[in-house]
Amino acid sequence: MFYAKGSYASYHGPGVSNVKRLIYPCPYSGPNAHAFESLGTHLTLDLEGKVHFGPDIEWIDPPESEITGTEEDGDFWTKKLIPDDSKLPEIHRAVMSYLPGVKLEGFQPDYVGIRPKLIPPGGGFQDFLFCKDYPSVDAERNHSNVMFSLLGIESPGLTSNLAIAEMVVEDVIKG
Repeated sequence: MFYAKGSYASYHGPGVSNVKRLIYPCPYSGPNAHAFESLGTHLTLDLEGKVHFGPDIEWIDPPESEITGTEEDGDFWTKKLIPDDSKLPEIHRAVMSYLPGVKLEGFQPDYVGIRPKLIPPGGGFQDFLFCKDYPSVDAERNHSNVMFSLLGIESPGLTSNLAIAEMVVEDVIKG
């Protein structure tokens, strides 16, 4: 398991007045890029219509004591979840690539999350996998007792879980 810290910023300022939907930038896949390790610094709208940008990505290595469950370094995760101003210039630069009218002064630290990842830093792209299996040849012929496995799903697949469930029922099980 690998861990990616993602910082979010709220935004109040120019450059977003006409935005009514989420915006996900195309991944940058050039040299030294983290394309496909994250969705990039995207724009989200909360239920009140307020604008948030994030997450960025920062790989973290917990101390061995955190992995094995000892109480040593017990506040490691809590310290990693405190938002601060240090990420704002990086978030601003990322957003400027698709919304050039935003101003750094409008960004405020908002919240931080930790995403468990299946692929290590630099591990490249790996999509999730859907597998349909049957316990016997007769079951496969009759399309009965199907076992359906969803493997390797991390964000955004977790965010899309209702759409994935609908696809599984409509296209795979019924189809």
